[in-house]
Amino acid sequence: MKKKRFLFFISILFAFSMFLFGCSENAQGSSDIQKYIPKETVTLNIFSNVTGYSGMQTGWFADVMKEKFNIKLNIVPEKPADEGNQFMEDYDIIMCGSYMGEQYTEARDKGYFLDLSSMDMVTLMPYVSEYLQESYVRYTDDTGEHIYGIFASTSLPTDIEYSGHYLWEMKFDYYKELGLPKINDLNDWANVLAQMKANYPTNGAGKETYGITYCAGMDEGMLRMVEDFVCAYYGYEPNGLGFYDCDSKKYYAVLGVDENGNYGPYLEMLEFCNKLYRQGLIDPESDTQDYEEAAEKVRNSQVFASVISLFGSLNVEEMYPVIPQEANIMAWSLGRSNRSISIDSGTKYPELCMAIVDYLYSPEGMLTLLYGPQGECWDYDEEGYAYLTEAGVKFYYNFDEPFKGEGFRDGDPKFNILPFALMATNTKTGEPYDFLWWKNTVSDAANEVEYAWKEWTKASSVENYIHGFDNYKVAGSGDRIDFSETELSAKYEAVSSIIISKSWEAIKAPTDEEFDQIVQDMITSATQAGYEECVGYCEDFVEKVEE
Repeated sequence: MKKKRFLFFISILFAFSMFLFGCSENAQGSSDIQKYIPKETVTLNIFSNVTGYSGMQTGWFADVMKEKFNIKLNIVPEKPADEGNQFMEDYDIIMCGSYMGEQYTEARDKGYFLDLSSMDMVTLMPYVSEYLQESYVRYTDDTGEHIYGIFASTSLPTDIEYSGHYLWEMKFDYYKELGLPKINDLNDWANVLAQMKANYPTNGAGKETYGITYCAGMDEGMLRMVEDFVCAYYGYEPNGLGFYDCDSKKYYAVLGVDENGNYGPYLEMLEFCNKLYRQGLIDPESDTQDYEEAAEKVRNSQVFASVISLFGSLNVEEMYPVIPQEANIMAWSLGRSNRSISIDSGTKYPELCMAIVDYLYSPEGMLTLLYGPQGECWDYDEEGYAYLTEAGVKFYYNFDEPFKGEGFRDGDPKFNILPFALMATNTKTGEPYDFLWWKNTVSDAANEVEYAWKEWTKASSVENYIHGFDNYKVAGSGDRIDFSETELSAKYEAVSSIIISKSWEAIKAPTDEEFDQIVQDMITSATQAGYEECVGYCEDFVEKVEE
């Protein structure tokens, strides 16, 4: 199950629409909720201003809602802008693309949204009440705090999304030949590459081999190759002329040296790259070749490893992640979007709507939205972990496959809003909702090398391997430092040029003494060009963002 299929799935997911749901299994079985399920089937109007679909929900999802709540769903899309406030009409459940919009605010202030805090949320929305209090759309006025909805595309406060960029890929067939030596730190990693170089000094065509290769044109602010080592090993986030550690709230300037003369992260990794270069483990053409030239070396087994997934799209079968034990994977806090789900204050069925919304946010609801009906397309194993059935896998790869008399896609929910982010945690299993990260998502190994890698990692996939890695750093807000619109723009360009060119000189230095001298020259030249002013701007920027 290749990543390109995953990306295809996500684009389709948002294009053809889906979703919103989660209530707890406990809610469905309680007599408190059952008494609000109508004896005669009723139709609820669902407004969504992020869907183009209009009309009755049909297909398998209509069957699910009929079976669980004895309802039909009429989907109402957004109308032309000149027809007034979209939210101030008669609906039952309201799906909003931006709760911060003027129309939403006006409708809220005029009482068109049900104040959930005035209802018995614990009984009617047990799952939301237990897990999603951080996702309430709250407003406070003179009369107290009110809850007018639940954020969509949300997550739990501790949820993160792992970076798929810093994978430390390695030719696993060569690694296995070495006996799979343990790789704790950078020195271990370099030693493994050196042994590979000793065993395979040239490829099958007689061309020299290297540990890693890069291409020109990737650098900005600092040398990309060195930057990637800092990010991949320490988990620091690159920004401007340095790196930010969200754990310590510290900004490491690119040319930083402490009071004892010890190099900061960038210069430390620059020194490490120099040692790799002197062992013949860095492709000497990395500073001049283009992407295709570098990619060709990866394809032709001239390269043993890649810190980043720069060449992942090449699908080199022998390359698989081997992350040093002391490395920190970079991750991001999932947070939430501006989308939300509310209930119309004028609905005849407020308790029923609350129970439905709660279902939509439950593990069963979310998994059903993503993969189809439980029991037919997905289920839980004896240990409580989710898995896709044979039918579920088939529909994942082909949405047009027939299902209950029509294409699977035809029966999908038509709201185009997800209750959770795909990488949000399923509280029932402890795994993300994205099935590619499940322990039960096992595909046949494409070749002997992949089989050996899976045997070694005990992981079912690359995603599952990363998810089981305990060391990670959560990156910051994502706000990027941009010098282009500041009076420091010219100085930044000059400093950046000095750092990049001098970094390559330092990497290619033949001795430790010459390396240290080049670094000192780099610091002096960069300082004269305005380095300290630029770094001061960076430090002020990240401090304000943190506040």
